[in-house]
Amino acid sequence: MDGATFSESKRMSHPGPAALPRLCRMFRALLLLAAVSGAYLHALPCRAQSLAFTLDVEQGLQFGMDKPRTPYLFGARFVPALELERARLGLVFGPAYRNPKWDFAVGGQLSLFFPFSVRDLGVRLAAQGEYLPVAKSARMSMGILAEAFGLLRIGLWPGYDFELQRAELTLSIGVDLMSWNRLIAGGQETARSY
Repeated sequence: MDGATFSESKRMSHPGPAALPRLCRMFRALLLLAAVSGAYLHALPCRAQSLAFTLDVEQGLQFGMDKPRTPYLFGARFVPALELERARLGLVFGPAYRNPKWDFAVGGQLSLFFPFSVRDLGVRLAAQGEYLPVAKSARMSMGILAEAFGLLRIGLWPGYDFELQRAELTLSIGVDLMSWNRLIAGGQETARSY
């Protein structure tokens, strides 16, 4: 049995306990980002809280694979979130395909929005941590997303899989369903006023 096969079988037989310290590190990183965000938002005037429900579809690659398989990643992420001024704190869940298996991601996301001259047009920086129960793996990613009024978001997500110890890069496209709801409700209200 060569070293690569032995380490692969060892990782597959006991993946659960190895993921727990990685999840703790991921959680600490999210807390640190929350503390930095809190310091940034402290000086801003506060407006009423609102809800966001984003839906993103992502696909990408995993780098450094030592097996001759296609390192393809695909997933959909649903993120119900609480929005306060420019910060957004949400839960992440959704199906994930990591060649050759399907999994389900659960985790959290913290993001900050930096508007351009128009209030709802800008860039969102996000940190996301996920746990994949089938693979018993933790994943951390940082995203930079271009957002247009919540109606369209396109993002680039470099990430890291702690179990496989591989870097990942995904591209996402998505929407905020609550923004679409407000747009449609506003259109119906305008139509009724005529």
